[in-house]
Amino acid sequence: MTKNLVALFLTIILCHNYSAQSSKVLLLKDLSDTISIDSVIHISFVKEKLDSLPTILKRFNKVQTLDLSKNNIKSIPIWIEELKDLHQINFDKNKLDKFPIELLKLNLLDSLQLSRNKLTELPDSINALKNLTYLDLWDNQITYFPESLSELKNLKILDIRGVTYGPTFIENLETSLNWVKILFDEPCTCVE
Repeated sequence: MTKNLVALFLTIILCHNYSAQSSKVLLLKDLSDTISIDSVIHISFVKEKLDSLPTILKRFNKVQTLDLSKNNIKSIPIWIEELKDLHQINFDKNKLDKFPIELLKLNLLDSLQLSRNKLTELPDSINALKNLTYLDLWDNQITYFPESLSELKNLKILDIRGVTYGPTFIENLETSLNWVKILFDEPCTCVE
């Protein structure tokens, strides 16, 4: 079996939802010793009840897509900066209460999904994500959007559905991001 075929097999296995959290991590560790880790481009740990990122992920430095949705992750380790080839990250439905600034060093990142977390603001340095085309912040508690968001010239879609804001907020955001498709709910009149 070629290394690429084994990598494809690994991706399929990792996308399968094992009932035991440790099974997937152990499988990843065992296979990382037998295949070329550079050939693995997609890793998925969906709905695994993870509290943190498995450190074995550091070894897969050519991964392009990382799906850690539907877990219990509260923070992102600094070593994620080493995964320089990441294009897409999905942290939907976790327990992040702060924007993971560790992601700001991922220059190739073009899709960032952070919906259904507990984020309250975006960092002023969000403009470091120059290649970002899709930013999903749906159903967070964000009260602050920095002006630097308007420096993301490649941004195509901003999903802020479920975010509470006042009636003039969307108008101001649409003006500063006039090239971006902004997905939003109808504004309430309860906040201004």
